[in-house]
Amino acid sequence: MIIEIKNTIGPNQSALFDPFDIMQLKRVLNQLGYYKPYERTGITEQADPELFKAIRVFQKENGLRVTGKVSPDDLTIHALNTRLLHPPEGQYLWYATHADKVRPQHQVLSGTVRDWSDSLAPGREFNCRCWAEDVPYTVLRSINDIELMDHVKSFEKFIKYMYLDTTGNVTVGIGHRIANATEAKKLPFQIKDGKIWRNATEQEIADAYTKVNAEDYSQSKGHKKFDPEKNKDLDNLRIDKKTATEKALAHLRRDVASLRRKFSDFDSFPVPAQKALIDMNYNLGNDGFSRSPANSNRVGWPKLFDAVENRDWALVATESRRSGLGSQSDSTSRNGAIFNLFNQAAEIEPKEILEQDVPPRIE
Repeated sequence: MIIEIKNTIGPNQSALFDPFDIMQLKRVLNQLGYYKPYERTGITEQADPELFKAIRVFQKENGLRVTGKVSPDDLTIHALNTRLLHPPEGQYLWYATHADKVRPQHQVLSGTVRDWSDSLAPGREFNCRCWAEDVPYTVLRSINDIELMDHVKSFEKFIKYMYLDTTGNVTVGIGHRIANATEAKKLPFQIKDGKIWRNATEQEIADAYTKVNAEDYSQSKGHKKFDPEKNKDLDNLRIDKKTATEKALAHLRRDVASLRRKFSDFDSFPVPAQKALIDMNYNLGNDGFSRSPANSNRVGWPKLFDAVENRDWALVATESRRSGLGSQSDSTSRNGAIFNLFNQAAEIEPKEILEQDVPPRIE
């Protein structure tokens, strides 16, 4: 699916807009997570303020001139079509208006959770006024996805270029580690070709991965070393925030599944403890955050795991310190923030209260 419009669409255009152009723009921007229609009307052929706002946000996040306007075959249309080659991952909520003209089969779908990989999607059929909204609880029922992503982003900053993290792993986006060039080629990287950002070829992605992977690494160098504006010979590829967020959410789903295997009572833990454990698993990796890592070069967390199983959150807080992430007494550091979360869990669920609920052991 690609988008092709006949006329320029913008907030200050005097010419009449083509209704099909408006429907296309709204449908695509909704699918990419930028446009939400009015619930009473759904996606219509009228150019409303939310459409121009969505265009401006898309342009800003994709490095384009922010005008709120699009023209046939301009850079914004090229960028939209580039994004459409890589549809969203995961699930969404299907919504339909309650108007009489809504297809009965679509009215039945309204409010249901569906996979983006399905061939049927809201707005794809002609004159369909339905729309999609992100599922707010796809990772964990106790924590809204937006809240959880805000928590992760407070430590894992969005970096659009490939770089080496402090342990020498090629990384991109929101702390997304790339194991090898084959995995890198699965990501929708873009490359600047003149004034236009286009899809990078698999060979271009593999070449960039190889160059970055061969570099020295340290915390002080970080992603700045791989800024293509200064090091075009090293890496001139990028991914967008939407893709980075989708990958981060997929990462979080794997982390939660892993934590449920590690701790059978994970879903009943206090929310601050869940957040803190998710952060540690996200940061250290599934093997790195374990009682006894399979990799002999890693150090395990036996005391912390024992404390978690005993739900002794105050002790978990003390045992949670990771090297290189600041002091636990500094609330602005990552260690300090996680220390505070575990102590919040201790206030919610004090160990002495838990012990009162345990029946005495009969000798």
